Amino acid sequence: MRIFSRRYIDGVSNSSLKQHKCNLYERFLPLHNHLHGYMRNTKAAFQLAYEVCFGSFRPYKRSQVKTVVILITDGNWNWPWQDPSPVPTAKRLYENRVEVIAIGIGPGVYKYNLLQLVQDSNKQAFYLQNFDQLRELSFHIRRDPFGTQLQPVERSNCNNLCDPIAHCACHLVYAHYWCLCPEGFEGSGTVGQCHRLQGKKKK
Repeated sequence: MRIFSRRYIDGVSNSSLKQHKCNLYERFLPLHNHLHGYMRNTKAAFQLAYEVCFGSFRPYKRSQVKTVVILITDGNWNWPWQDPSPVPTAKRLYENRVEVIAIGIGPGVYKYNLLQLVQDSNKQAFYLQNFDQLRELSFHIRRDPFGTQLQPVERSNCNNLCDPIAHCACHLVYAHYWCLCPEGFEGSGTVGQCHRLQGKKKK
């Protein structure tokens, strides 16, 4: 029986400046209309993650950065019937210095399975009641004092509302498009709302 998994969003093999969090958010929102059923092939998903980290997808992965695999699940797996466990592949990942984070969502999370997938259950396994809590967790994880939170994108993403001297950017925490005034200006960044900063007055 063939083991398979389906990729709804691929931001690795087709890497470009258009692959940012705002773009991911736009493609992720409609998925709730398609993700139905009772089959959970977590094993194949981890095999695909391993392929991204160490197989044919590896040339597309950024080097010299920490690699993290995040699983969002109800904690159950049941496919393929004979051997559905993803635990051996998860272990191979973290033994090769890939951090595995398991996030269980919903009141019926099978916690025992989640704990088997991570190396440190106190720091890498989370139990959340709903997706609102997941949003709060993602804000906490992404806050990086050494990293930028804004990525310039095409002006059309801001519906051409930006001032001619401003540019459009994706906020990498909130996944919203923002108009940004250039350095030396302040304001909302929309048309007519970029004003040159005034010099500080001497006391």
